[in-house]
Amino acid sequence: MLAEMKSPAGGKNSIPFKYATVLNGIITKTLPRGHAKFLTNHARRRFLIKLTEEMREFVSNSRFSGNPCVIATAGNDGTPNCSYIGTMLATDDKTFIYRDRSGIIPSDIIEASTKLVMLFRHAQQQIGWKFRCTSDVHSHGPIYEDGIKRLTDAGLITDPEIESSIVILNVHQILTLFGEVLQEGDPPINW
Repeated sequence: MLAEMKSPAGGKNSIPFKYATVLNGIITKTLPRGHAKFLTNHARRRFLIKLTEEMREFVSNSRFSGNPCVIATAGNDGTPNCSYIGTMLATDDKTFIYRDRSGIIPSDIIEASTKLVMLFRHAQQQIGWKFRCTSDVHSHGPIYEDGIKRLTDAGLITDPEIESSIVILNVHQILTLFGEVLQEGDPPINW
């Protein structure tokens, strides 16, 4: 069943719900290009980040679906870096974790510059998002142990004894793959 969502101005533009899921007044699913403009900046900023069940499921199953996430970072000197991540797991409505076992990169870059983008795209399902995040890296201690346990319990890692780091991604903004803001924390980020 298709329903339509009218633009806030009551214009002729409408979005079939097969493209849009609305959660607390926020469009939360990838839309055809240009359709997210219906939300004003004021409407976007009224709500805190809340990952939808769909986002949590797709990202947490990215390894099993063959669609790993991509982390994009830049060092303090501006040197870019990106990496495929197959151990991404949503832990709550605004946080992801993953295991970094590379040894040096990207953990050193993530520790030096906590701003990064996590990208997820499932080509067959034609769905995806960009998540602008800040990160925290833990190489030992209770947060590290909890992260390793969660990833092991989820079946994302089978070798928890390997030296690694747990990276916690705190989501501040969710965008479509075309860069249109779907959700933004309060206060909004300025990067």
